[in-house]
Amino acid sequence: MSVTHHDRLASNRFEAGTFAPAPRPNTPVAMLAAQTRMELKLLLRNGEQLLLTMFIPITLLIGLTLFCGDLLVRHYAGWRMFPMAAPAGGLLLIGGWLIVALSALTMPRR
Repeated sequence: MSVTHHDRLASNRFEAGTFAPAPRPNTPVAMLAAQTRMELKLLLRNGEQLLLTMFIPITLLIGLTLFCGDLLVRHYAGWRMFPMAAPAGGLLLIGGWLIVALSALTMPRR
């Protein structure tokens, strides 16, 4: 009885040692570095879209958390988050809103 084409594909498509080196998962650090490189390339290529959808909201959220969080911790717990937390949060809030204004002014008209 001869081996058919279907039987050969069903068992294994490639002989052992066809690929050298043998493919296997990389280390988590190398995978994270590759993902970071890819995301940075996409950010540089499609910067305006990512600026509006990710960077501005994250900046505003971190600024609001630092500013209000520091004031709440000072009032209720009596200690500070870290020195200059409220001013840093305020600067992030101002910067985030300035980026919103600049992006609105530079957005192409349709």
